[in-house]
Amino acid sequence: MKSILLLTLAAVCALGLTACKKNADGSTSVDTAAVEKAFASAEPALKETVNTAVAAIKSADYQGALGKLNTALSDAKITPEQKTAVQSLIEQVKKLAMEKLAKPAADAANKAGDAIKNALPK
Repeated sequence: MKSILLLTLAAVCALGLTACKKNADGSTSVDTAAVEKAFASAEPALKETVNTAVAAIKSADYQGALGKLNTALSDAKITPEQKTAVQSLIEQVKKLAMEKLAKPAADAANKAGDAIKNALPK
């Protein structure tokens, strides 16, 4: 299951299907304003699901956020505007999650490369 999620995240990032913002330090941030606006007058249960997802995003619980966002998408009472906002946010969260996963992997690869380079005779 996790490998499928990672492959999906990688594919989304590779295709550049998101509209995330880049911060001054080069990191990606997620803009939740559109989804919060779209759900401002939503049914309380649906609004709570989305608010929980937004809180999860802000606390870097991307897997939890994606679960709640997918729950919101499957709600029969979601409007087309809300659906579009949720889909956009899902893509942003996937990109951010992939970025967060890729950095430690790249750092580890660089350290391994340095260790090999230092171990070889000069």
